[in-house]
Amino acid sequence: MRSSGSPTVPPLHLQPSMIVKPAQRAGFTIIELMAVILLIALLISILFGAAQYVVRTARFQRATSTAAALQAAIATYRHEYGLWPIPDDPTLQAQLATLSSSPPATNAYAQWTLTKTSDGISVTFPTVNNYLVFDMLRASSGSAQNPYNTNNVQFIDNSTVFTTTNAPLFIPRYRISSSGGMIEAGHPIVYQNRDGTMGYYSITIWFDMEKVEVDL
Repeated sequence: MRSSGSPTVPPLHLQPSMIVKPAQRAGFTIIELMAVILLIALLISILFGAAQYVVRTARFQRATSTAAALQAAIATYRHEYGLWPIPDDPTLQAQLATLSSSPPATNAYAQWTLTKTSDGISVTFPTVNNYLVFDMLRASSGSAQNPYNTNNVQFIDNSTVFTTTNAPLFIPRYRISSSGGMIEAGHPIVYQNRDGTMGYYSITIWFDMEKVEVDL
């Protein structure tokens, strides 16, 4: 005898394609986004620091290599003319002639310092006053002749050094002013420090040792 209950319903089996999956999350969370931004900022700071180091090193290397070239130019002038490029300063010439510079001697404008030590006699043209020597090494421009460089030798490469004139610019060639025939000079040679500030080369000539030094 059959039972009078409700008919049994067979279990429902769904196909995998019919199962509704929960929606997947798209994009980044705030924390993930901040982490990416911090990582990018860290990389930029590292690259910026490295670039700054390269620039500072390049400035120093250029300054030192230019100092060596200027030092060689002064030595070449000495070889060419048989004398050092010393400005025609009567006080300085008198001190050199008598070698009476036991205490350091300077002229009225402190443009040079003459010193006598156990190493001998030396004269130094500090910082901005380096033009007193470098102007004598310049080649002539046009018909105007540099009286200190009558052979018109190009001792200094104009394309490698800079002066304080209008900025810095390339070193001007030695020439005569259009008004009054005065010599246009007084352009000290400069370089860039590691931090980008301007510095002046200092020149020291050692007479007894026949040596010249150009320092930063």
